[in-house]
Amino acid sequence: MAIEETLILTEEWGNESGWNFEAEADFGHEISTEEFVSSPSSLKLYAIGRIGTTERAILSTNGGAQALSEGRIVSQLWNSTYSGSWPAMIFRNQAALGSANLYNCYFVKFGGIQLVKYVSGVEDIIGSFDYIMSSGLWYKYRLTWWEADDNLNCKLEQWDTSGLPGEWRDEGTLIDSDNQWGDSDRNRCGVSAAQHWLGDNKNYIDNTSLYSITVGGTRATIGSIWVENTELHYGDGEGWERFIEGTDSGETGTAGEIGYESGGVTLRYADANGVIREITLQDSGSNDTVGKLGYESSGRRLRHVDAGGKKRELDGALV
Repeated sequence: MAIEETLILTEEWGNESGWNFEAEADFGHEISTEEFVSSPSSLKLYAIGRIGTTERAILSTNGGAQALSEGRIVSQLWNSTYSGSWPAMIFRNQAALGSANLYNCYFVKFGGIQLVKYVSGVEDIIGSFDYIMSSGLWYKYRLTWWEADDNLNCKLEQWDTSGLPGEWRDEGTLIDSDNQWGDSDRNRCGVSAAQHWLGDNKNYIDNTSLYSITVGGTRATIGSIWVENTELHYGDGEGWERFIEGTDSGETGTAGEIGYESGGVTLRYADANGVIREITLQDSGSNDTVGKLGYESSGRRLRHVDAGGKKRELDGALV
């Protein structure tokens, strides 16, 4: 399965605008310079003199993050103590824009770490990831949710810098067969924390990014390229099939023929009907052998070298 993400927003928490905070007297939140990843500040969450544990929702007001039945949250989190408090991520939240609550939503607690579903305010623990977040350290997590076979899948990854370059380490996927709110026209997402009155419990959140996603899944030979109907298809660097549809040039040629335009910068191919189509790719800023064609080895882009020796690239869509 391949997942393609589209960025909606990145919040470096220089202010609290753009978010709905659930109001509660015992739940404090502020922009703080005490701990941060992106200078000069982060979002600090803390308890205010309450006996017990309280959880409160913080939901994005961005228009692109109001109906994410499938999506992704990436954020950096800091926890003061495992037993008394923990940061969290929220998705498929049903609260109306302008408000925030945990009455109906999915909620990932970065203590245990657990996937929880709240239905009419009642907590249902779906399962636990095999990982515990230590205190006093920054962690970067990626949470992705999507549907498959009528189930909700929730995958957690942690950014691992033990090697260079860093990479996403899979912490597991939990499945909810009682899939909720997938067809709702209101599926909001955001962050949160659970706070306990005992001690100086606090959490910090920084560099929060929200994404919409497209889930695909057709395998293809890495580096292969071919014509299908009116589209140019190729196998990307991870072995997933992608396609780009070129613009009709008004010329004809031999069906299936692929090459660059000898006098210019466009990639040309003749579709299944013999119509020559053109694709304008983006200048990558580097050079190579004229006419060279293939995928970008590091990812999902199709690459060719134009008549001037410029490497050009473009993202194809998942099949």
